[in-house]
Amino acid sequence: LHSEKSMQAVYKEEEKARLQHAVSTVQILQGASSGTTQHFVQAGTLQTYFEGDRIEGTDRDFLFVAEGKLARSIEDGEGWYCTLDIVKDGAWINETVMLEERKATLSVEVLSERAEILVVSKEAMENILTQHPSLYKKIITYAVSQLEKYQRLWAQS
Repeated sequence: LHSEKSMQAVYKEEEKARLQHAVSTVQILQGASSGTTQHFVQAGTLQTYFEGDRIEGTDRDFLFVAEGKLARSIEDGEGWYCTLDIVKDGAWINETVMLEERKATLSVEVLSERAEILVVSKEAMENILTQHPSLYKKIITYAVSQLEKYQRLWAQS
């Protein structure tokens, strides 16, 4: 019985360490206070996927790549998917989760042998943003940099 409890404690410590590592890779959290990152560690969960897996929940939860490489595609309105880009460690997978009404459907497929995804529920993210409003500036800066990237690509096509 004693060893079972100690094994559970070891597992919890390993899981916490994995979560801390995952949170440390998230680009929008770079330079955030330790209080902010600890809220992500407490609120987040890690999900493991393998090559070829499709990731669900892109319209429900905030998803970040802790480790791996994924292809993001968007539905064109006629049932076809067009590749947006490839995202790697630290990337925010589904920025449009912040929109109440989305006009496009996002599809995400794992390209690497294995991928670890940090999942934070919308409710938890709203609580974190309420407690750490400075994170809004990082999110806005990130979103505008993505807008600029896609504007440049559109202008070049």
